[in-house]
Amino acid sequence: MIIKKIGTPIVGNKTVIGNVAQIPFVIDKYDVDEILIVIDNISYERLLEILDICKSLDLNVRLASELFDVVVKKVSTEKYAEFPVVDVSPRINNTVNLL
Repeated sequence: MIIKKIGTPIVGNKTVIGNVAQIPFVIDKYDVDEILIVIDNISYERLLEILDICKSLDLNVRLASELFDVVVKKVSTEKYAEFPVVDVSPRINNTVNLL
């Protein structure tokens, strides 16, 4: 996995503002209300670890990756900049969660 330095431009005028270990600090510092994970070259286990960290912070989490080209055909997606994203956040109004 290539780790980009803090300050590296990534999408539009957005830049890298921290690494995985800094997620809780970055959320507080920048008043983050949504996390977008854009990683292509990562192991399944590491991706699950990152998702667990993000989901434990009670924020919306979206995932964008070329790895999900097949998934995109099976689920609905949205666009963030030019990237298709899949929402992995639990929905409060999801009827499955209400059972």
